[in-house]
Amino acid sequence: MKIVHFQGCILADCVLQYQKDKYLRRNRQCGKGEDMYYNSMNEAIFHRTLAHNDFFDLMLAGITHPNPSYRILHNVSKSGLWDNYVFEYVVSGEGHIETETKSFDVHTGDTYFLNKLQKHIYYSDKKHPYTKCFVVLHGTFMDSLVASFGLTDSVIVRHVDTHQTFDKLFTLADVDGELPLDDIMQCALSLVQQIKPHDYHRVDAPLKFPELIKGYLDENISQKVTLEDISNALNISKSHIERLFADKYGVSPLKYFAYNKINFACTLIINKDYTLNEIADMLSFADAKYLSKCVKAHTGMSPSQLRKKQK
Repeated sequence: MKIVHFQGCILADCVLQYQKDKYLRRNRQCGKGEDMYYNSMNEAIFHRTLAHNDFFDLMLAGITHPNPSYRILHNVSKSGLWDNYVFEYVVSGEGHIETETKSFDVHTGDTYFLNKLQKHIYYSDKKHPYTKCFVVLHGTFMDSLVASFGLTDSVIVRHVDTHQTFDKLFTLADVDGELPLDDIMQCALSLVQQIKPHDYHRVDAPLKFPELIKGYLDENISQKVTLEDISNALNISKSHIERLFADKYGVSPLKYFAYNKINFACTLIINKDYTLNEIADMLSFADAKYLSKCVKAHTGMSPSQLRKKQK
């Protein structure tokens, strides 16, 4: 597990109290018209999916209310519930997370990510049980997204203000019919982007320059990136960037970036009914024609052939 610190957006107590009150006043509905309900852990469930979409789905969304007995175990069963990704934001109070080798505390204003298929136990503090928002996400889109950003472990981020993203997710989950998965996918990307950048400041193992460069590239997969951009962001000369990255990973940074970007584009082409124009815009390709050319060079197939082959 990685633990990271971000000093730039510690929330004021009054803002946190406002958010807590707003969350607790919610009277939303669970998907397909079912009333919001409380489970045995004193959690308000706004949405629950039983028959999930293998490409991407919102499995659970809700709020954990203060409960000194709250305790959750993630197992590592590939067929079990925890073949999913969990994002949580602590609105107030305190809690704890344990892995097989480490334990961590979480407090008001913390956001954390729990990777799938890794064993965790997390629970509320008995004296100051937390109120937290949570979403559970599933699918091959999330697999690709998490891999692209290098999130191989669970991550704790200190004082990263994600309440607006959670608020948007809860609003999107409040539907009677089909979920707006495209918009929810954008929220998932936003959560990962808010978590990943601060990996540069993790305290358990300070990153070296090649990892910093890789982190910058992974973080900006949806953007256009040049050596000049990396140099300005990390204060390293362009020649050092190329040499250090190639020594560590055996490929130039821009080739690594282009490879990951086109892989991500192919995932979207195969698994989701986006138009080429939408994918090109999402990943900052010049246009759909150029995206098609890149896909052809990468796979030996046109986008339509690639999509047809996977049916």
